[in-house]
Formats: sequence, structure tokens, C-alpha cells
Amino acid sequence: MAEVSGIDLAGRFVHTGAGPISYDYLVIATGATHSYFGHDDWADCAPGLKRVEDATRSSRIILLEAGPRVLPTLPEDLSTYAERTLTRMGVDVRTSTRVTNCDRRGVDLDRGRIDAGTVIWAAGVVASPAARWLGAEHDRAGRVLVRPDLSLPNHPEVFVIGDAAGVQDQTGAMVPGVAPAAKQMGRYVGRVIAARIDETLSPPPFRYRSLGDLATIGRRAAVVNFGYLRLKGFVGWLFWSLVHVYFLIGVKHRFIVAFTWLWDYVTFHRGARLITEVPPPGRG
Repeated sequence: MAEVSGIDLAGRFVHTGAGPISYDYLVIATGATHSYFGHDDWADCAPGLKRVEDATRSSRIILLEAGPRVLPTLPEDLSTYAERTLTRMGVDVRTSTRVTNCDRRGVDLDRGRIDAGTVIWAAGVVASPAARWLGAEHDRAGRVLVRPDLSLPNHPEVFVIGDAAGVQDQTGAMVPGVAPAAKQMGRYVGRVIAARIDETLSPPPFRYRSLGDLATIGRRAAVVNFGYLRLKGFVGWLFWSLVHVYFLIGVKHRFIVAFTWLWDYVTFHRGARLITEVPPPGRG
């Protein structure tokens, strides 16, 4: 039997032998490709979806930011790095662009419109309606304005912490809604309650201690800001990964997550995606 080494562009078998091809059995399983019913010129404007590469190449991601730069809470050099990295990844970053309306077919901007099949909103958050439940004063984001010991005014037995609490730091700025702040508030309230039970001196007013800012941008790209220490790129991404693994609960979980991340990084493997909630009819 002659050895078949491939198929040329005309669909003919190419073999390494000098004589005609002879074989006992031959199984053909070369699949299918897109058909434009005689209009192959449509391929440029309507690419098919047969491979993962097709899905990522027909997709276009536009990031809209109303402010003058992305990640505005970080130093300008880190913000600039983040924007450049996103651009290199193929993201169309548009700063100083405000969304004025959103519908199922796209978004209206203060300067034009963008038609899109998928719109994801990530411009801000609002606190739970705890302020309404409590009948308490709150800020524009719905956060309950608490006393320096994180208790509710006129109700010292009620404490509000985390994203639901509006607390000012030492500079007068609002404490950010991040996990480290919530954990510090929880520990502080625990000390206040323990002091009241033991009838000892209560701790001083709550003071938020910033542990720095971290943001991941993509594979091997992240930014880290500790004031005196700024990291970006692969070093920043590695630091971000180590910090997130460190704060996991339990050595077992840290090991599992670290090994999984390392495996995914080396193999480019993506885990299974699960649909955990089916929208009601009419909202799909």
C-alpha cells in the first residue's frame, strides 16, 4: 500500500510513493466548511462560526469609559499601561465617552451610537436597600451613613458594615467598597461588641487602612499600586495571583487553586462553563 501524506488544494491525494495509490480501505472524515450558496465574497462581512478562532475573530469588544482614563483610582502611569494592554489585546478603548441610553440593539452615546448584540454594564454599584429597611440616612449610592463606630445613629445596637455602609476615612473620602475594607469593619465591630459585653473601654473610631490596589487585565498583565511600590505586566500579574491565593481560606483550597491556575496557564485550558440560572420566558 502506498503511503498517503496529504491532500493538495485541488482535493487530490498526495503520496510519497512513485506508483499509483493502492489501499485496502480508506475512511474520509474531512468535515464541512461554510457555504455561501455561490456568494463567497460574503465571507469578509459575514464570517462563519466553525471554530473557536472564528468566534473570537468575528467578535469586537468596545470599552466605553465616561472619564478621561480607565482605572481612574490608580496612578496615571498604571492607568495608561492598562489602556495600552487592552488595546494590544484587540479591545477598542474609548475614554471620555458617556452612554446616554441603552437598548437591546446597542447604546446611544453623547457622540453617536454603537449597535451591538451584547451590552455589559460595569459602570458602578449601588448598595442593598438596607437604608430603606432601617429608615436611615444614606448617600447617593444607597450606603447607610453610620457613626464613627459603624453603628446606626440613634441605634447603637445596630451596626452596618461592608458595601452597605457609608464611612469616611481619615482624609474625608468614602471608604471604598472592597473586600479588605469590609473585613476590617467586621473585625472592628467584633471588638466593639466584645468591649460592651465585657464592660471595658471601647476601641477608638474606625480607621480604614488601605492595603493597596490590584487589578488584573488579562493573561500575564496586571497592575499593582501600594503607593511606594508599583508593579505592572507579568510581575504585577504574578503578584496579583499570589495575593489572591494567599487570602483563600484553608491550605487545601490554596493548593488546589494555585495548581489549577498553573495548569490553565501552561495548557491554555478553559474549565467547563455552567448555566446556573435559566431566565424566565420572554427575557432570554
